[in-house]
Amino acid sequence: MQLSLDKAEQKALRQLSINHCYPEVRKRAMALLMLGSGEVLSTIQEQLGVSHQSVYNWHSNWNNGGIEGLLNVQRHGGRPEKLPALWLEHALALASTGPYSARQIAHLLEGQFGQPLPCSLRTLTRVLKEGGMSYKRTRLSLKKKETPSALSVLKTQ
Repeated sequence: MQLSLDKAEQKALRQLSINHCYPEVRKRAMALLMLGSGEVLSTIQEQLGVSHQSVYNWHSNWNNGGIEGLLNVQRHGGRPEKLPALWLEHALALASTGPYSARQIAHLLEGQFGQPLPCSLRTLTRVLKEGGMSYKRTRLSLKKKETPSALSVLKTQ
């Protein structure tokens, strides 16, 4: 596996291998510099303590995206979101339109999508709070509200 680097690329990779704040990026830049100087793959993997597949991946990312491909290695792993983005948009829209509880929002969402809520009520509440929505449970007031007509009767007496 060969890599030809011009002087500007060598300088950029050298700066990355020395000064970047993340050690992973420094290691990637060092591997590419070693490839550019003609080092053998087995030597690079031994010196850097990585697998040969990692070096191949870094080489491929460099060829496809240059420095940005080296820096922005996208990881697509991890657990998927409990609440899909479309459901979240609708939940935030519902929460902003009226004084709904989390249970009411869940029922409205289930009616819109025709499926049960893909997460728990607690997760829905957490996601709504993260989205900037806050709500309070509606309670019946024990205090009687004074109506304007009742106030006028009291004032005339």
